[in-house]
Amino acid sequence: NIYRSVEESFETFDYISDQGNFGFFAREAARYGGAGIMYVVSKNIKKKRDLPGEERAHLYEAAKLWMDGMNGMDFHGGKKPDLADLSVYGVIRAVEGFQSFKDMLANTNIGPWYFRVKEAIGTSARTNPVV
Repeated sequence: NIYRSVEESFETFDYISDQGNFGFFAREAARYGGAGIMYVVSKNIKKKRDLPGEERAHLYEAAKLWMDGMNGMDFHGGKKPDLADLSVYGVIRAVEGFQSFKDMLANTNIGPWYFRVKEAIGTSARTNPVV
């Protein structure tokens, strides 16, 4: 879902190349080569998995299924996050700041749960935010 368009592929590789310890030429090669390759790979994966329609719809459906399974609780674990909460949070945290994350917050009701988990576990010691 983060390689849905060429623009979103570049967004991802801008972050990767900025956070890495690359020289100018290596950074630009990674950015342009990586973004292009992953855009093509994402289209092949979508075709191989026979995923109909627009990619974001599948993301929104997964978020809806997760939230429906919460049965109105703050966390899957009840009053505090459990391993399932942490697993789903970790997947979403990996794309925080990217367009796919912004779209998911705008088009699903997963935001309040996500930020509750984020508050419950505290700040990361390593991850640099996407700006």
